[in-house]
Amino acid sequence: MKIIPYLSVGPLKINMKKDEIQKVIKEEPKAFMTDEDEPAEHYVNAGLLVYYSEDGLTSNAFEFVGKSNPEINGICFLEMTEEKALETLRELDRSVIEVADTHISKKLGISLYMLNDRVESILVFENGYYDEMFELLAELDNEI
Repeated sequence: MKIIPYLSVGPLKINMKKDEIQKVIKEEPKAFMTDEDEPAEHYVNAGLLVYYSEDGLTSNAFEFVGKSNPEINGICFLEMTEEKALETLRELDRSVIEVADTHISKKLGISLYMLNDRVESILVFENGYYDEMFELLAELDNEI
């Protein structure tokens, strides 16, 4: 599935409604709340986690794991080694931001989560998705 930054992944569009996503995926999701108490759904067989805005109905990010195969610029990062993924990501965006095990490309609208020296997941997000976190990190930097 082709990633179009800040817009879509294949037939899934950022800001798509929950019922529209369920029609596309054709699988019963498992609902859960994120650590930030935001609603989300896991489509286990599709290898997809969908994160929703505060209304609980409008998607703001899609996270792909396992067998799913999202690609950007013809590149599929899932299961790639961390070294190769970071080298490739930095070729596409020289301003990659690293926060713990996550590498964020604001230019591409994606982030890569690393686990055991491999790409564990790829998150495709709406514009502004990480803004609150970036503001908090900037405040912490100013306090030091």
